[in-house]
Amino acid sequence: MSTKNLVYLSIQQTLQDLIYFITEMNVKHGFSEDTKWIAIGGAKGGSLAAWLRYLYSNVVHGAVASSAPMHFQPEIAGYYDTIGRILNDYNPRCKVAIEQAHAKLDEMSQSKNGRREISKLMNVCSQLSSLDMDYQFFMTIGMNYLCEVLEKDHSRKGVEQICTIMMNKSEESSPVERYSNVIRMIMNHKDEKCIATKFSDFAATLKTLDILPHTMKIKRADLYERCTQYGLFPTSTSSKSFHLSRSLKLDLYLVLCSIVVPFKVNENYLSEMTKKTNTAYAGLRIVANNLLFVGGTEDPSSQVQITSKDGKNEKKCEIIVVKGRLT
Repeated sequence: MSTKNLVYLSIQQTLQDLIYFITEMNVKHGFSEDTKWIAIGGAKGGSLAAWLRYLYSNVVHGAVASSAPMHFQPEIAGYYDTIGRILNDYNPRCKVAIEQAHAKLDEMSQSKNGRREISKLMNVCSQLSSLDMDYQFFMTIGMNYLCEVLEKDHSRKGVEQICTIMMNKSEESSPVERYSNVIRMIMNHKDEKCIATKFSDFAATLKTLDILPHTMKIKRADLYERCTQYGLFPTSTSSKSFHLSRSLKLDLYLVLCSIVVPFKVNENYLSEMTKKTNTAYAGLRIVANNLLFVGGTEDPSSQVQITSKDGKNEKKCEIIVVKGRLT
């Protein structure tokens, strides 16, 4: 999908397309006018389901919105806190070891010798440069590896494997060495040879590929919507419970935004656009009956979901919060 066509990706356009689909299906199959349609979705699809019920109650009779972000902002600054809680619940020493590894990697990244040692330990595709954006990119990929394992680790085998390595001091290895062993283990499982460190190479693929390499966990079209309406980029800049690398910040995503959006995107722009989204679609103050929100205690985006009744939605929306993660 070309950049000029991405402009048609909007919340309102998506909702109108869904309503058009419903009305056409009613005609095609001869459904009566009082046919009850129920919208069901998860994550961003959950947000759309809730908005369908909120804005088009004459067409959509009810909705189930699972793990649905309803308040939008440039970043989820404590996105990785859920990962920290999973590690801490297994063993606090495991969480601390990850934090120690990140702190040491940040320190090592400041010197040429340190970057050379990181490159050797972490099995990178090319030597880590002195560019801050390359380091941000490298550390983000590492956290994405951990998230892929832990966010869907319903059996807890993943956290057991990770923490067994991180807490193994039998060989007197450092936290960074043990962290590198964790990343290598995940890479081997995924049959990946090395970690990319050249952000410029990755950014170049963004101009031509619709689906980016999975290590960044984002699609080009989804990135455009986030850059212009949603935000919610994962960072750890203000985390109070899981102290990770200083590099997991919004800067990386703002650069990516400026590639898929035909103008420079900064934090102020993203803040204004997400405020407009909250105003247009009611945010956490959405009011609608026959609307059920379902969330999990370990959903990374739980801080922007509706997880309790408050104010206007007190007598309207129903809410279920389950222990763990839904997806």
